[in-house]
Amino acid sequence: MEIIHITKENLATAIFQQPVAAAFGFFDGLHLGHKALIDATKTYAEENGVKSAVITFDPSPSLVLKKFSDRREITPMNEKQRLLEQWNIDVLFIIDFNEHVAAIDHEVFLEQLIASIDLVHLVVGFDFHYGHKGAGDVHSLQEYSKTHNQFSLTVIDEQNFNGEKISSSAIRDAITDGQMEAVVPLLGRSYCISGVVVHGFKRGRTIGFPTANIPLDSYVMPKFGVYVTHFYIDDKIYRGITNVGLTPTFAEDIPALTETFIFDFNDEIYDKLATVEFLHYIRPELKFDSVDELIDRMNDDAEYARKYFAK
Repeated sequence: MEIIHITKENLATAIFQQPVAAAFGFFDGLHLGHKALIDATKTYAEENGVKSAVITFDPSPSLVLKKFSDRREITPMNEKQRLLEQWNIDVLFIIDFNEHVAAIDHEVFLEQLIASIDLVHLVVGFDFHYGHKGAGDVHSLQEYSKTHNQFSLTVIDEQNFNGEKISSSAIRDAITDGQMEAVVPLLGRSYCISGVVVHGFKRGRTIGFPTANIPLDSYVMPKFGVYVTHFYIDDKIYRGITNVGLTPTFAEDIPALTETFIFDFNDEIYDKLATVEFLHYIRPELKFDSVDELIDRMNDDAEYARKYFAK
């Protein structure tokens, strides 16, 4: 997959002149609603012999426009890139979003985007907005498509599960509530966090539970506690339990992170890229009065997880 950054300096400059069909949106989560747009884009591209593409923003417009002070994402850009490559998208256009881009009139923005990309077909969701203060919408795109005859347009209707709209906000709420099973029918997969395995205080080794630690960075933070998880490293999948939180028993002043005890695993994996897949919430994070109490509870957690996997 080719990745092309569109900045305020090269917007309106011809930067990609091969015909493309593109899905356009922020796509936090790349959930099943978003997948409907991606699939429609790929189908058009295959049937018409053009490149398939996704156009998105980074960072989040909500963060730049200060709608939120700390906007964690279900799929930060590294995760979006990984998934879109798996889905065989040809080109990813990343618009570097800032206050300058946010201030561009919606008609001007669209004209500049078309000048940058040879866009022959555009796919958007029914509630898509673009341009200054979100003034551009599906209706303005339809009007532009008809009058200028530069690209055709597909608008994807609302996607639902059990009568409710599939949305990033619903998925985010489920993650922060620890309801990992509820995430799956909305995302189309389990919630995952990827990152480089970092060094910790190595206390786990001393109590028989060495852990692989991955910072949460800009990911949506799951409810603090212990989870049944899969752990992916070096193209292999392992089973384990993962604590999300602040390790209160040891009172360490560190940012929240994920600590995974991987079953039947002893390899050194520091500085390697790994992924934690959250399957099931076991219990909240607890502060224990002694290390022995912590060990007993972790043994219980591991036994619970092994029984979960044995189902």
